Amino acid sequence: MSRGLRRLAPLLFLLALLPARADELLRRADSLAAGDAAEAVALYREWLRANPEAESFAQVLQRGVDACPEAADALRLLAEFSPRLRDPAAREASLERQSALLRLSGRVEEALIAQIALPETPARLVERAGLCLELGLTGEAEQILQRALDTGDVEVSAAARLLLARVYLATERGAQGEGELRALLESQAQARAIPAALLALGEALRERGDTKAAAEVLAELQARFPASPEALLAGAPGVRYPAQPLRLLPNEPPAASQPAATAVAAPTAAPVAAPRKALVQAGSFRDPENARYLARDLKARGFEARLLEKTVGEARYYRVVVGEELSPESAQALILRLKDAGFESFLLLD
Repeated sequence: MSRGLRRLAPLLFLLALLPARADELLRRADSLAAGDAAEAVALYREWLRANPEAESFAQVLQRGVDACPEAADALRLLAEFSPRLRDPAAREASLERQSALLRLSGRVEEALIAQIALPETPARLVERAGLCLELGLTGEAEQILQRALDTGDVEVSAAARLLLARVYLATERGAQGEGELRALLESQAQARAIPAALLALGEALRERGDTKAAAEVLAELQARFPASPEALLAGAPGVRYPAQPLRLLPNEPPAASQPAATAVAAPTAAPVAAPRKALVQAGSFRDPENARYLARDLKARGFEARLLEKTVGEARYYRVVVGEELSPESAQALILRLKDAGFESFLLLD
């Protein structure tokens, strides 16, 4: 061997070890993600710093974000490594994740800035309008929602009309608000926003003194959606439901989640008042990482969340359950609290 080759031999040996070192880092990070989240995130960060050109960079970044124990940790990871993403689709997904995490953390103005930077879609327009409404920017919210009304997506259009009605009701344009709610009820009667629209209309009618019409609307709500949080609110005069938008951009894609991403609680076969125990489920996933991330999301907002494993046939599911066993009435109250915080959930009756 020549003198030059002998000098290069140690370097060539180290270069040959790099892929093995990177693979080992990922194996260790993945194995720790379910237990020592902080150590797992540190290993993901080490890998990301050492492999900025890797084809799997975007996927590993998302795995690191999923492993973060708190929303603030996930935001720091995204802030450090998102600028290194080269694929436009990966950049967009990362920015959308940042916006959702900022909103979850109460940093609504920053969430709006991130949302505005994203390419415009009908669902994002509704999300953007909801952020504006949270910031008290009702005029801006109204302008955005007008552009989101006539879309081909029934659910997005219904969510936009419901939120626009709430904008009108919040700014003392009650007649316009009622008109939007009636238009929604007539044109999109099967949309997930219908229970919330019935409740909002019943409350609006009651506030302006038309108690008979209000009673009819609220009776329809309780008859059609007896197990929904809106039906429970309808039977509790004086309890106000805040004008928050539907959560159109859940943390996980709808295909990966069960009823956690729907707009209203799924009806149960049992009557709400039955003397039975119930659990509140916020999500059900095949991937345990997705379940753990939702549980951390919930804990960051002050909820007690845990995972329950359930085998259906040959498939194993990971359910995210909030709190302990409750009476159905107490469970419904918890569902309302979750809904106010932006999480959809439903009852599991034994």
